[in-house]
Amino acid sequence: MRRKPDSLIPLEVTIMQVVQALQERNRASVYGYQIASRIATLIPGAKGIYGGTKKGVVYRALKRLEKMGYLESQWEELPPGENRPRRKYYKFVKEGK
Repeated sequence: MRRKPDSLIPLEVTIMQVVQALQERNRASVYGYQIASRIATLIPGAKGIYGGTKKGVVYRALKRLEKMGYLESQWEELPPGENRPRRKYYKFVKEGK
């Protein structure tokens, strides 16, 4: 079944709610793992959304939301010597709110 243009599936709505809640707690932007972890704690049975075989579900939804114009993202700049992967931070675009 195809969805209507600019309509959101339940996971995308949940992601938007989580991003909004985290940003209201004085965070300018949030990264994907924060969003996925928050979803896993809020929704019963959602632990599989981030773990196991559904590992990229949240990230694919974030990419769709960005493409639709609801979110924008920016890769973080790591200081020299920081030995970890970079995080991609997401925040609402004014029209997305």
